[in-house]
Amino acid sequence: MAGIASGEAGLKKVFKTKDLRQEDIAAAAGRRQRRADTMIKSENTGRALDLDVALAHVDGDRQLLAELAALFVRDYPRLRDEARESIGKEDHSGLERAAHTLKGRLAFFGIQTGREQTIALEMMGRTGDLSRAAQVLASVESALESLLPELESLFKGQE
Repeated sequence: MAGIASGEAGLKKVFKTKDLRQEDIAAAAGRRQRRADTMIKSENTGRALDLDVALAHVDGDRQLLAELAALFVRDYPRLRDEARESIGKEDHSGLERAAHTLKGRLAFFGIQTGREQTIALEMMGRTGDLSRAAQVLASVESALESLLPELESLFKGQE
């Protein structure tokens, strides 16, 4: 219950409106807490992809999930290269943007692998300290290379 209460406070800050009904806020906070609980549960099983979280984002539509997984697999090299180029050019905002996008896509699929590193990369871009960015990006790349086959399994055979 404490998680829901803190979630309500966070949602009130985000929306900053009096028009939201308390039950709407509580329901949204409950969904947020359940999603967080599911992510923690999947992290403990050792699976990189949390199918329950991913399916929740598409209301159980496996076809749509397969299409989004295919888009992620096709788009990941572009994001990776964008991050590499940003580091090479010392383009802080470019790195922040690429890392932020990648972080969101990982979260969509309930993927914890590489999440902390993408957060670190985003913060490096935001603060302008790229001294460890290449090393952290290499760690992200290594983690995600082993994940791509799992994402591909969502859409192979449906193409």
